Amino acid sequence: INGDTIPTEIFGITEKGGLLINGSTQTVENGTLTPPIQYFWWIKSDKEWENIKKITKSTANMVRLPN
Repeated sequence: INGDTIPTEIFGITEKGGLLINGSTQTVENGTLTPPIQYFWWIKSDKEWENIKKITKSTANMVRLPN
């Protein structure tokens, strides 16, 4: 599912049916929104991380969390 048609990108489905969706944070500083940061929690390999970066439609900062 692409982010240009649905507000949240879905990157896959786990064996148990869970959706692989990144978490995002954004704060307000001095009355202004900061740029969003996306956190990817399920990535297990460098290859998988590179593939995610290629297919995402987002321009937000992306962070790969340790898995």
